Amino acid sequence: MKIKRLFLFILIISTPAYSASGGQRQTKWKGTMENTAGMIVVKNPKQPMYKEEVCTIREDLSIGKAEGQEEYMFARIQDIAVDDNGDIYVADAQATQIKVFDSKGIFLRLIGRKGQGPGEFTGIHSIQITAKNELMLYDNWQHKLVYFSLTGKFIRSLYFSISLGAAGKLWPSSPLFCDSHENYYIVTGIMEITKTPKAHEEILKIGPDLMYATIAKTPDHDPTSKSLSKYSVANLYCHLMAKDYILMGNSEYYEVQILNPEGKVVRKFSKEYEPIPLSKAEKDKEKKRPGSEGKIVFPRFHAPISYLAADNEGRIFVCTWEKPVNGKGYFFDIYDPEGKYITKIPMDFSPRILKKGNLYAIEADKDSFQTVKRYKITWKI
Repeated sequence: MKIKRLFLFILIISTPAYSASGGQRQTKWKGTMENTAGMIVVKNPKQPMYKEEVCTIREDLSIGKAEGQEEYMFARIQDIAVDDNGDIYVADAQATQIKVFDSKGIFLRLIGRKGQGPGEFTGIHSIQITAKNELMLYDNWQHKLVYFSLTGKFIRSLYFSISLGAAGKLWPSSPLFCDSHENYYIVTGIMEITKTPKAHEEILKIGPDLMYATIAKTPDHDPTSKSLSKYSVANLYCHLMAKDYILMGNSEYYEVQILNPEGKVVRKFSKEYEPIPLSKAEKDKEKKRPGSEGKIVFPRFHAPISYLAADNEGRIFVCTWEKPVNGKGYFFDIYDPEGKYITKIPMDFSPRILKKGNLYAIEADKDSFQTVKRYKITWKI
């Protein structure tokens, strides 16, 4: 009996750890988590918790045709939104209209039209389904927000003119996000015309009264310099999470911050990483940019991150510059809601929306033909 018990004890301590829900081999998390003055600071190691595949991603819907019915053809897709029923709203900037499809990809209706009157717009920068279940459109040409019901009825407009820097207006490089209290968040470029021109990016929080505050900014650079490449300039990333929390990152550092609705950083996490060198092909392509004249000075490595997003369950997706062996797409580092590095997965698309186990993306083929695609992501943990 003692021998059997000893054998059982040895078997237990020598068996690899598996998650209770999926049977995936899990290493003990080797990071650290500290509470510093009310802010949780999480530091992750290079390796994720799970060494094996913990999710599967498969395409299950594609909307868009090169020819045929006009309802299924797009001129230039600018943005997409998805409501709680799974209906998909596609903003076609060139056609200046929004096409709505059900969860099976069947065309339902058009919303809005080109113009300057009520319910009309001349440009589409981004769209969003708000907490009030309204469709919000940001018209960056007329500097206004246009709100519709999900059935397409015009509700109201709000002129959204913000005076910033020498340009005197927003130069957005992210979608415009609206929280449940109608505070707005956006990444915008700022330019100052001085003896030496200066430019940088800022994340703005804009209240319902259009008063705004800067919550992050990048260092200044000279936008007229011919020696700069797109790899030399820092970028900011911003994403609206559940319960009005804000996900924020700076391409210069592998650090992601989470802000509460009051604007306080309540959690930040980082990861040890291996810098990715710029390839010769990337440098050669940048040298062909008009006006560069081959004078570009390149950084030695890519920035640590290039994109951020979060799903409705709090998982955070961080796109890196690391490429899979097949050369298609990039690796995304995935974190749980606590900021623990759980896995990394290759994807050859950047999901615009992550909702209810689905990833939605705008994709283009070699001929620049655009489609909206939905992928089903199934977690094994």
